Amino acid sequence: MEDIEKSLIAQRKFFAGGHTRDISFRLETLKKLKGLIDKYEPEIINALKLDLGRSGYESFISENVVAFDEINAAVANLKKWAGPKSVATPLQLFRSKSQIIYEPLGLVLIISPWNFPFHLTFAPLAGAIAAGNCCIIKPSETSPYSSKVIAKIINDNFPSGHLLVHEGGHEVTQSLLQFRFDHLFFTGSTAHGTEIYKMAAANLTPVTMELGGKCPCIVEPGINIKTAAKRIAWGKFINAGQTCLAPDYLLVNKKIAGQFLQTFTATIESFFGGTPLTNEDWPRMVNKHHFNRVAGLLNSGKVIYGGNLDAKTFKIEPTILSEVSAQSPIMREEIFGPILPVIEYDELDEAFAIINSLSKPLVAYAFTENDNVKARIINETSSGAVSFNECLMHGANGNLPFGGVGDSGMGRYHHRFSFETFSNAKSVFSRSFWPDPNFRYPPYQGKDTGFIKKFI
Repeated sequence: MEDIEKSLIAQRKFFAGGHTRDISFRLETLKKLKGLIDKYEPEIINALKLDLGRSGYESFISENVVAFDEINAAVANLKKWAGPKSVATPLQLFRSKSQIIYEPLGLVLIISPWNFPFHLTFAPLAGAIAAGNCCIIKPSETSPYSSKVIAKIINDNFPSGHLLVHEGGHEVTQSLLQFRFDHLFFTGSTAHGTEIYKMAAANLTPVTMELGGKCPCIVEPGINIKTAAKRIAWGKFINAGQTCLAPDYLLVNKKIAGQFLQTFTATIESFFGGTPLTNEDWPRMVNKHHFNRVAGLLNSGKVIYGGNLDAKTFKIEPTILSEVSAQSPIMREEIFGPILPVIEYDELDEAFAIINSLSKPLVAYAFTENDNVKARIINETSSGAVSFNECLMHGANGNLPFGGVGDSGMGRYHHRFSFETFSNAKSVFSRSFWPDPNFRYPPYQGKDTGFIKKFI
């Protein structure tokens, strides 16, 4: 607690010094961070291999590339984002000028998760830096090797008054949340998010919560089944399913269910071979607890593909379950692992009934070429995003706001949305002293509202 309090005092002092308000300082910091991510690439890749058993190629495209994109966007657009924005002023306020000025919030706390520890630290950090804040970062202790590299990149290369990593377990998070921050950015499970939200509320700390949820994936007739199978298999099984955006369950129209599942299983084998547990491209569950939790969900239906596991390596094969009902245990929680329940339906109304009976997801996927079906999915379900004929990749478009709704989160980020999340949009209004009509001033007795009614 004492060390944390000292670091907060140091960051408040650094922020008060005005360094972070300088646009050139922000740009230099962003460019330096990008250079360090590039410099430490071998250590980043190695840490992810040790924490998650992930291949170097998968780690690079899912971690470094995303971080570079956020930093590049901030560097290219910061001067435009940070400039005053003039807005219209209504006629009744004539001889006035209205602007929005973006100012830094101050001191930001970023609590990042273990599943994509670098991507989900550096992406929000880029926005916080671009907006001119000081930041304290708490990486997840569940990915300890990645946590150490994040601390090394930040603590060895930046002033601690500006950017600082506090490593440790749950007790460190609880200690940090005893203090008031100007903003808290949390990525993790809904359960942990609820706990952190309560603690932040005690200090009136505003929050952005990037959580999870059960992301549905509807598969309709009339599509390119081969391409759909590849995209769904990649989106589900990247990082062994430990992805908040992963399709959590499939809703497949009965007319194509047999053909689709045959193609889907063939696609999985083309990705990972016949023995995924020995394939170096196949990651593992992050630890024993998560291995046991996910393995326990195998009993929620009939295994029609996969189902093998290795308790020594914490690996679980890509697995497909059938005969799953909406009341099955696997449908009552986010899976966050490589098991994919498949539910067949006759009419879209059946699929919508299942989706709408569960908590609102981070994204709803649908593979269809039918515009009417697309419109119905947009209008008859609620989610943070909707993605047609693709998985995960909407998150790679920084021009789209990224975030959840309801249990899947609150707030938005990526590119300009990150800058705005970590900024105070200050309204600035300025008016001439002339003219100054008396109709708004007391005394009001005897004044007629007729003129005002005509005016408005």
